[in-house]
Amino acid sequence: TGVYSPVADYEYLVGAAAWQMSAEAHALMMQAFNIAKENVDEMAAAADAAKDQTGYYWQMANGGKQLMYQGKRVAVVSDIDDTLVDGVHYTANILGRNGEWTNKSFADFVMSDGCTALPGAVEFINHCVENGIEVYYVTNRYDQGSSVSEVVGKTFYDISMESMERLGFPTDDKTSPNYSASVHLLVNDNKINGSSKEGIRQIIATGGTWATGERVAESKAYPEKLQLNSHHIAMVVGDDLNDISQIFSAEDVDAVSRVELAIENMDKWGAEWIVLPNAVYGSSVNYATAYGITDLFRYFDYTNKTTDAWDIY
Repeated sequence: TGVYSPVADYEYLVGAAAWQMSAEAHALMMQAFNIAKENVDEMAAAADAAKDQTGYYWQMANGGKQLMYQGKRVAVVSDIDDTLVDGVHYTANILGRNGEWTNKSFADFVMSDGCTALPGAVEFINHCVENGIEVYYVTNRYDQGSSVSEVVGKTFYDISMESMERLGFPTDDKTSPNYSASVHLLVNDNKINGSSKEGIRQIIATGGTWATGERVAESKAYPEKLQLNSHHIAMVVGDDLNDISQIFSAEDVDAVSRVELAIENMDKWGAEWIVLPNAVYGSSVNYATAYGITDLFRYFDYTNKTTDAWDIY
């Protein structure tokens, strides 16, 4: 009586979800997208000033300008949930009614009015497209076990496409008076491709064929395979460091060494790597749990300077 959720295991999630709904968290989101938009402006300015094709430059195609870098289309790769779309509402709803995380409940959320864009997200993606940048939405929304289409009549690809369009995100070829760019949605079906997005990022970077997943036959729009050309990935956007780079999920990495890696790559944050705040779920929670919460606290104990933690900083 008097608690938000009667399930003890949910207790930490309540505080995390409340923080993610805070003004501070929303400020971090807008800060991330403001910085990312400035990066786009800098790339466009470099293309405006270009005298050759050794850096950023413009290419005319499909009735407009496309941003290029050393012979490759410039691309931005972004996660969706809690990166472009606010998923904490879904978590709060599950906690509030003592529910369960299921394909059906998540599909219902994505199709509902409670699924909203994060502040600044729509503007950022449109800013990319309006400056001739290719955009790839890469999501781990997938059918685990029974198919979503069996219970809601649509696959996660089709549901996601409709949701992104409703929220104002561009979802396919978009041509403005001056620019031409395409937007692509890739659903990383864990049943085939695993939870890592590194394979997708590599295909986008080097070009090749990407198998879209085992539920493709049920989709009304998703092709079985996608043939991609090579791209210069200028920015990767995500709320989990596994969205950013495979170095954060290597076999020998733990909760502490991930912090070391984050600091070692200081120059990439806000430049080619854009991260959104997420205290609710994901690798940060998984790695802390695997390391041992009390062990992690003990390692970073500021009263004990004999630990190796002090060398990190």
